[in-house]
Amino acid sequence: MSPTEKPHSGSADPGTQPAEAPQHSQSATPPARVLEVQGLSKSFGEVQVLKSIDLSVHKGEVVVLIGPSGSGKTTVLRSLNGLETPDGGVLRFGDRLALDFGYPISNQHRYALRDRSAMVFQSHNL
Repeated sequence: MSPTEKPHSGSADPGTQPAEAPQHSQSATPPARVLEVQGLSKSFGEVQVLKSIDLSVHKGEVVVLIGPSGSGKTTVLRSLNGLETPDGGVLRFGDRLALDFGYPISNQHRYALRDRSAMVFQSHNL
């Protein structure tokens, strides 16, 4: 299910359908993309923890990363704010910042990335 799809909840009356969201006209401008990730990958030694992750977030969307411990959620977030350097992939924040991790990333670009993102740690003592 995509982040914009709503889960279908069953109705007590099988003859009724859930209300549909209003349709946007063809001339409506789609929400601006604020974040795009393509092919994000990261390995720690022999263990590949991120394998070609693709992600797109548009203005107004709320996106949640859910998965078991060790599945790479924190590594994705750390990669998005420059605390971890991915082995490959492209990261775009809006129209202003694009990084291709297939090439060395300068400190200037890393700091620019950190200016555009933030992360709240799960434990306050980190």
